[in-house]
Amino acid sequence: AQPAGAIGSCLGVGRARAPRAMPSEEPQAEPPRSLRAEALAEALAGAGHVLAAWRGVVRGNREMVSSLEATLRAGTYWLPGRFAETDLGGESVLSAVNLFSIWNSALAVPDRPTGLRPEHVGADMKARAEAARAWRAHHVLLSVEAVAEIVTDRFAGERAAWLLVVAVEGAKAAL
Repeated sequence: AQPAGAIGSCLGVGRARAPRAMPSEEPQAEPPRSLRAEALAEALAGAGHVLAAWRGVVRGNREMVSSLEATLRAGTYWLPGRFAETDLGGESVLSAVNLFSIWNSALAVPDRPTGLRPEHVGADMKARAEAARAWRAHHVLLSVEAVAEIVTDRFAGERAAWLLVVAVEGAKAAL
């Protein structure tokens, strides 16, 4: 049985494939730039199909996606023991889980992120869309703030890390 639907079609399931030629012993010349550009465009188009399929999964199965996010978030409780020598690993995974949740929220309800109530912005759709973008930007900053601070402290020093903290706090205040 082959999977059907958007996910199966974007993964190429069910398509007939031409037999591959055996690689020759001679070194092959680099393909012309236009062929590489076409290959990149084809890969991006395939990624677009995967993203469209995921959007359908998120919108159609919000409870399942929420359960997946909760499971991933619960898994982060065991990370401090695994990365005892460095806090970058645990913070990076937690940040990735938070970004995944923000992204899924944006796919599920594009004009109203979780936590933003209609009484905060009223019925004006333009104001609601602007508030949703600002809300998500604020939460993205919250999610990546600790990782950015650790990386900056490690590679650029404590002074640069403090400058980053001030810049991020200023950006959050501006939102």
